Amino acid sequence: MSKYFAFRTTSSRQQFWAVVLIGHLAVIALGALFVVISASGPTGEILGGLGLVILSIAYIWAMLATCVRRCRDAGLNPWWTAAVFLPYIGYIALIVIGVWTPLAKAERETG
Repeated sequence: MSKYFAFRTTSSRQQFWAVVLIGHLAVIALGALFVVISASGPTGEILGGLGLVILSIAYIWAMLATCVRRCRDAGLNPWWTAAVFLPYIGYIALIVIGVWTPLAKAERETG
C-alpha cells in the first residue's frame, strides 16, 4: 500500500490505471457518503467535511505519486505531472501519460 504514496521508482501502465480508476470510484462513492453524513446536522457537517478533506488529500497524493512514477517509466519528464492540474487539459494529459510507451520499449517489441 505504501508504494502508491511513494514518488521513487516507476509505475507500470496497469498500476497507473488501477490507481486512476479505483481512485475515481472511491472518491465518488465515499464522497457521496460524506455528503449524506453532512446533511445529518451540525456535527455531521464537521465530520462529513473533514472526511472529504482527508479523502481528497489522500487521493491527490496517491495520484501525484503514481503519475510521477508513470512518467519515469514512460521516459517522460516527471514535471509533466503538473499538466494534470490544468482544467480540461488535465484529463487529456492523464490519458497521454497513462498510455505512453517508451521509445526504447516500443522498438524492442517491434524489432
